[in-house]
Amino acid sequence: MSTAATRRASAQPARLERTDKRDALLRAAIDTFAARGSGYWVQPWPRLGRIVLVWSYLYASAMAVRYVLRMARRPDQRWFGGTIPIIFHVVLAIFQWTFARYQLVRV
Repeated sequence: MSTAATRRASAQPARLERTDKRDALLRAAIDTFAARGSGYWVQPWPRLGRIVLVWSYLYASAMAVRYVLRMARRPDQRWFGGTIPIIFHVVLAIFQWTFARYQLVRV
């Protein structure tokens, strides 16, 4: 790893790193409860399911707009130049959609 890449990697504030870790732990907890079939997040919450479903559509749509804007501004970086965070957020939106559908179908 080059020194410039090292500086960029270490430039992320510790506050954001803690938030990322909390998000990952929450997703892991939800997955664990789902695998066991019991626990707080496995109980049917239809209202929460509807809210998260709408949010997941908005989130994925925002990432599609983000991709289009990025490609309009930086066409030289098409496909993999800076799109990895966008792809990650789409995967996160899919996780939220799956959670919402689980909450709605269980009712």
